[in-house]
Amino acid sequence: MFVNDFQERIFQTLPGQGWHVLIDQGEPSPADAGDGQPRFFHEPVIAFVTARMTDEKRRDEVIIAPLVRGAGTGELDIIDTRGGTDKVLYLAQGEQLTDAHFAQLEDFWRKGVTRG
Repeated sequence: MFVNDFQERIFQTLPGQGWHVLIDQGEPSPADAGDGQPRFFHEPVIAFVTARMTDEKRRDEVIIAPLVRGAGTGELDIIDTRGGTDKVLYLAQGEQLTDAHFAQLEDFWRKGVTRG
């Protein structure tokens, strides 16, 4: 087991096998935008990890999430969408990024899908 700086305990890793994630972090603050921070990131998945994390109510949860190297920091990041701030779209190996993917992020919660 590996424990990172945020006390997230990683139990297992599986290779990313060519998967990518398109991450919409929302509009950056004016200061971040001035520094050139983009709204979208397209990152290769290094691994899918099984990790035990603590939620806002201090309860432990086990999640499976992609591990990527952040473009801005170069650090390894677990993409945890439980907080609901980031929108993530997965692209399979060999799938080319298109404008349609960005449109899917805009229409993130489609009709018939309830947000938990």
